[in-house]
Amino acid sequence: MEPEEKPQGELHLTKLEPADILMMWDLLFHFLRSSGLYRNPLKIVQMLLDAMIWRLEFWVIRRFDGDNIEFIGLMGTQIYKTPYTEECIFSVVHGNIREGAVVTTKEWQQVYKALIRYARGKNAAAVEIFSVNPRVQRLLSGFGFQPSAYKKEL
Repeated sequence: MEPEEKPQGELHLTKLEPADILMMWDLLFHFLRSSGLYRNPLKIVQMLLDAMIWRLEFWVIRRFDGDNIEFIGLMGTQIYKTPYTEECIFSVVHGNIREGAVVTTKEWQQVYKALIRYARGKNAAAVEIFSVNPRVQRLLSGFGFQPSAYKKEL
């Protein structure tokens, strides 16, 4: 279901470098805390520290409209190897958007396509995304993800 109002500007997904994490620490911490997904603030600190040593990657979603830049949301990803087969899996471990932000289905498709391209570039055998959001689940089904695990073989 498309939002009633089409947002202005173009959506961009940008991977944060460790220096960006350090520079944006307070903003990222408070945004992650406000998501309601993490009860223990030490878990958020651990996520940010993991991002500084490349165990976790954070991606910001922003909308550019001329000189205006709107912060839309944040995604956290990681690549890991399965214990026995040692195949690489690209996993989206966190995702949320700022309250009041509008993202169309087409824009979400662009975001997920960009993440899938990135995963292929890292030689991932599969992408897995966990979500309890029905809209995200429908979107993932459209990409060929299995509904039970939201995992897609590449």
